[in-house]
Amino acid sequence: MISIKELEVNYENNRRFFCRKRQGQNVIDNLNLKVEKGTCAGIIGESGSGKSTLAKVICGLLRPTSGSLKIEGTSIYSKKKGGLSTGIVFQDYTSSVNPRMSVKEIVEESIIAVGRGDHTVSEYLEMVGLDAGFMYRMPHELSGGQLQRVCIARALATRARVLLLDEAVSSLDAHTQLEIMELLKVLKRKYDMTYLFITHDLLTATFMCDVLHILYRGKIVESCDVSRLSELRHPYARQLMEAIL
Repeated sequence: MISIKELEVNYENNRRFFCRKRQGQNVIDNLNLKVEKGTCAGIIGESGSGKSTLAKVICGLLRPTSGSLKIEGTSIYSKKKGGLSTGIVFQDYTSSVNPRMSVKEIVEESIIAVGRGDHTVSEYLEMVGLDAGFMYRMPHELSGGQLQRVCIARALATRARVLLLDEAVSSLDAHTQLEIMELLKVLKRKYDMTYLFITHDLLTATFMCDVLHILYRGKIVESCDVSRLSELRHPYARQLMEAIL
């Protein structure tokens, strides 16, 4: 579903994201990654490892310096305007929505962007456990968990088959985190979706993911099935494990 080959991002060569402190450095350095259809692949790493930069590249917000990124065999940088490859759920549910728009307008914006589909706003809300009565509420009238459900509904409304979850539960309390992760698992099975779960939290990654990819200084240094975490060998990967244990 996702194929990334020899991906590099250097902020020195990208005028939109110029950063003096990182001048001359590859923030993403010769990164290779494959994500199979219908799986949840975890990208885990500490702050500064390149997670956010990788997310921007996958979403089409940042053009890489070199390398290729394909979704279902098509480069996202060569697709004709009008098609969306990836639905996105961000960490900060408050800043990722327009506070002046109702829930109906927030979800409807995605529907309009990709053309009318088979589902209405109320049906997308129902998919994430919210009834039609939420349509005319404003963001400030919702709890954190409810607003993140709206953000998930908005991502589903793009009709993308790949969902990028960028620290999507880290801002929620523990109980709500579990509810949202359970919801995401149900949606993945029901609609045969592929997830890319970007996080710094190994515990949530092991709950959500089938495969983990350890990102360190812009490179994937090790990959393994979640059931085989004890077999991790890279020193940084072992440090992550020891910190949890």
